[in-house]
Amino acid sequence: VYLNAETARNNGPFDIVYSSEVIEHVVDPDQFLGPITDVLTDDGILVLTTPDIAGVQDGRELQSLIPLISAGSHTVLFSEKGLRAVLERLGYRHIKLDTNGDTIIATASKNNPVLVNPKPFSRDIYVNYLQQQSKIHQGHDRLFTGFTGRLLKEQINDADYKSAQNTIEQLSRNWKKQYGFDLAHPKTIDFQAMAGLDFEALANKMPFNLPTVLYHAGVLVLNREQNPAAAIACFDAAVRTIEVLQPAYAQVNVVDLESRVMGGFSAALSIGLAANTDPVAAAKRLQRAQQQGILPECKIAFFNAKLDIFSAAANTGIWDVARPLAEDVSTALTNKPIADDRERSAATGLALLALNDAFDRKTGLYWFNKALPDAPDTALWNSMKAIWADHAAARGTELLAGGGRSSLAKGEAMIRDGLLAREPKATDLDVLVALGHIHQSSDPAAAKMWFARATKVAPAKTRKTLLALTGDIAIQTFLTAVASEQPQLAQIFRADVEAIAAAKNSPASVLLALGLDDLNRRDDPALAIFWLEKAADDKDTATAKDAAKALQIAREKVEGLLIAASAKGEYVQIETLLEGQTIQSNNPELNFSLAMFYLNHKQQPSKAATLFAQTVNQSKAGELQNSARFHQSLSLARAGKVSEASKIRDLLYAKGTSGAKLGALGERRQELEAEINGGQE
Repeated sequence: VYLNAETARNNGPFDIVYSSEVIEHVVDPDQFLGPITDVLTDDGILVLTTPDIAGVQDGRELQSLIPLISAGSHTVLFSEKGLRAVLERLGYRHIKLDTNGDTIIATASKNNPVLVNPKPFSRDIYVNYLQQQSKIHQGHDRLFTGFTGRLLKEQINDADYKSAQNTIEQLSRNWKKQYGFDLAHPKTIDFQAMAGLDFEALANKMPFNLPTVLYHAGVLVLNREQNPAAAIACFDAAVRTIEVLQPAYAQVNVVDLESRVMGGFSAALSIGLAANTDPVAAAKRLQRAQQQGILPECKIAFFNAKLDIFSAAANTGIWDVARPLAEDVSTALTNKPIADDRERSAATGLALLALNDAFDRKTGLYWFNKALPDAPDTALWNSMKAIWADHAAARGTELLAGGGRSSLAKGEAMIRDGLLAREPKATDLDVLVALGHIHQSSDPAAAKMWFARATKVAPAKTRKTLLALTGDIAIQTFLTAVASEQPQLAQIFRADVEAIAAAKNSPASVLLALGLDDLNRRDDPALAIFWLEKAADDKDTATAKDAAKALQIAREKVEGLLIAASAKGEYVQIETLLEGQTIQSNNPELNFSLAMFYLNHKQQPSKAATLFAQTVNQSKAGELQNSARFHQSLSLARAGKVSEASKIRDLLYAKGTSGAKLGALGERRQELEAEINGGQE
């Protein structure tokens, strides 16, 4: 139904009327909007879009202006002010205008001030709508083509490739009957027969959304099937379609920007994919596309194609193709981090071009350093890392030979990551040793790392010297780190120093440092006791005294931990704390805790009874002494010493002892009696 004064009287009223990109094509905007206004309810809302004349600006690229200014494409272009005037003449009192610079979106009502729908755009609702319309219009070829083509676009953009494949098959079946070509085999489409046809004749030979469908079909086979050849066939067919369509569109003053953009994307992707097999031909195609002009919307796509051509050429040694493209690629990548493997491949191409064509190792290392530190762990990138490492080592040798360690120190940043990109080689030895010496005083951790790598490839005699040097650095740094409370540095060298101390007689200062590190940074007083006891036995009186003080603190910490663990029944922790320890204490709480451990966890009642007896002797009359007597009797009974157990029981529960003094132990007498009666001498 076409809207005019007569159909307006026979339809409606409507709450909303939507007009998209129509008003700019009519001669009389008031006459066009009059019937629309008549079919709105009193609170109805008009929504319309139209090109914004403000988009026609000096300096804007001609390609992007063509859809706005092509002769015959638009009868009138509106400004915001002009469109508002039209709406006000028709009685709209509530008007809201928005623009993105190219398009004005107008919302207007005579009586309804609420012009903005708060609900955001829902892609799911839109896709469902397209699916419904596609099914409804299966018998109407052009409407089916329009809705189904848009559905395919949404499915590809959402990476719903399974649904997109089904949509492609529907279009293919329909178009085979309607137009006689097979969408699944785009190389078979006879574009030669379509060339030169006028607009109406061409409409009977192909759907006008064919470029868009072919582009998305190419994306589908590329991403879902990983089939570059099939994708290229789709993309090339999309480009050929545009070549056939443009003359026909020109005859009727039509500019289809979306199709042209899809054609540009298709050309760029085809060129980029073709570069993998024939970078020379791809470079020629890119040059032709640049000469013909590239749409602003397609510039990024064509630059990606340029990256692909450059990468393919530079990484395979086709310098004549790579060289002319290098400046643009270098300019684009210099001041930004590498974003993906496409840029990474281009950066390694710049490195190889510099190394092998210009013999410029410094520039080559710059690009390797930029491209490879975060490269994936794959065979391709690991092979590049090996090349990077070899050139880093060679550059280090050049610096060392040309200016000694000072020159190497200045150039270290250039070669460091490269040297670490693979396992060291014997040819790296001099550079690795020199780097170790450079950092020996300023950064012992770095010195340790370089010497350790050098040790892996050094001959036996040199290895022995390096190990001794590394050991000295570790000890001196560890002593300094512990004394100056630098926990991170102490952690780095701890294992080295501990291994040295365990392998030979070490100075008391080293043993003391290990003990203090355990006591403070590692919070392991039990292990601290092991080292501090050794240090306290040393003849060095000052160090021995310091060790003895620290040893007392460590023992007190261990005792506190034992008592706390026993109270919670955490006997596994007690066992860990006691490992390698001999505890002899006059602390009744500690002896009681140990006694409970041996009674309940280790099932050693005799040892428990001895510790409970010590607790009784060391404590004053009260709760702890009573509890110790109770458990001493219990332990003796379990050890089969019934007579001794009975004597302790009688002492605990003697006449005259009040229940208040015994507390809960008064209620446990029957438990104790049962243990004694069940015991055997």
